[in-house]
Amino acid sequence: MNPEIRAKAEALADALANSEVYQAVKAAREELERHEAARIMYRDFRQKQAALEAKVLAGETPSDEEVQALQQAMQIVALNPYVRKLLEAEAAFAVTFAEVQRILAGAVGIELPQAPAPGPAAGSAGAGASGAAGAAAEGSRSSGGRDDEGGAARSRLWVPGR
Repeated sequence: MNPEIRAKAEALADALANSEVYQAVKAAREELERHEAARIMYRDFRQKQAALEAKVLAGETPSDEEVQALQQAMQIVALNPYVRKLLEAEAAFAVTFAEVQRILAGAVGIELPQAPAPGPAAGSAGAGASGAAGAAAEGSRSSGGRDDEGGAARSRLWVPGR
């Protein structure tokens, strides 16, 4: 590789690693690691998300039930403040990273496709993180700690593996 290109790529990597947006991801990840239930919840959600993404990448269409199950999982993980904070930080970093990709691609004449609308089936990087955080924020707004529509109190207990 051209030494000048390598040096600039390493400088960009350092700038990203030292950026406020990435430091927020690191801090949120470290905080999540200090809470066992949150860590398990996050891991389980990402596994479900990856399984659905793998199905989409294999050319299969996920069933409505699978999509709904992932959306429900997102609503549940959004109730945990540590998981929600990490998902939101990842989404903010994904925006920065996508902008860097657009700048680099534009400089060499590559037109990147428009990112799909954020959703639960998106990947854990890039748009998937923003989709996850968007749904996390929506899930936290929609539940608001209120009783569900039936009037009965809704449990916020996370059961690992569900």
